[in-house]
Amino acid sequence: MVEEEPLLIDNKKWFVKLCNGHAPEQIFLYCPDLKIIISGDQILPGISPNLSVYPTEPSANPLAEYLEDCEKLLNIEDLGYLVLPGHNLPFYGFNTRVEQLINHHQSALKRIKKYIDKTPKSAYDIFPALFKRKIKKYELSLALGESVAHLNYLFKEGIIKKEVDKKGVNLFVK
Repeated sequence: MVEEEPLLIDNKKWFVKLCNGHAPEQIFLYCPDLKIIISGDQILPGISPNLSVYPTEPSANPLAEYLEDCEKLLNIEDLGYLVLPGHNLPFYGFNTRVEQLINHHQSALKRIKKYIDKTPKSAYDIFPALFKRKIKKYELSLALGESVAHLNYLFKEGIIKKEVDKKGVNLFVK
């Protein structure tokens, strides 16, 4: 499968984009003739897809990949597409939703930068700045992965520094 190479399904051209961030090379399909987008988990209504760093790839930067792919998705002219997401109800307003998701993560990064000062903080420590609510026990694993994703983004951009404490915990500081 090649990106932007049309697939012919029932005499309609569907175009493929491979998106990263939530999952590696997630397939995203759109058909201008039918005005349908199958966004999978890349673009969801009402929530942001989880963008986590996992223990198997501790230096991964899924947030950078996600934001880069969202910027590319904005090149799709919004023809009034019906968007079929991987979760929740279908929706209209594709470009608006992509812009909202980009802004959501940019806002979260600003909050984290402000929250991290001269006192080193762990991925767990930044939960209040990132999520603006208390994280429930069942959400802890996903929240921690997403927290690390935001910190890795800021670290790789050279905005914050990383140090390791005596227990081996990564701490981040300006």
